[in-house]
Amino acid sequence: MELERQLRAGREALDADPRGDTIDQARNIADRDLVVTDLNMASGVLERVRHALREIDEGTYGQCRRCEEAIAVKRLRALPWSRFCVRCQEAMEEGLELLAS
Repeated sequence: MELERQLRAGREALDADPRGDTIDQARNIADRDLVVTDLNMASGVLERVRHALREIDEGTYGQCRRCEEAIAVKRLRALPWSRFCVRCQEAMEEGLELLAS
């Protein structure tokens, strides 16, 4: 609910009137960029939370989507929406780094 509230507030901020002098307009553009970044981040977290809630309903919460092993409770406490165990997450990140190099 908190994430949804943040998303609504951010959308309302984007609807604010951008008029004013040049300095105000530049400040408004910068503020809007920050709001968009925050909205994107909150939207992503909200989607991951919703996915985790679906997994709870399905009985698959806490199971790694890659290796199907249990995700450590410590990891789930830190990131309740984790879809991968630490080993698989690191392997995927290393694979992405190899592709980027």
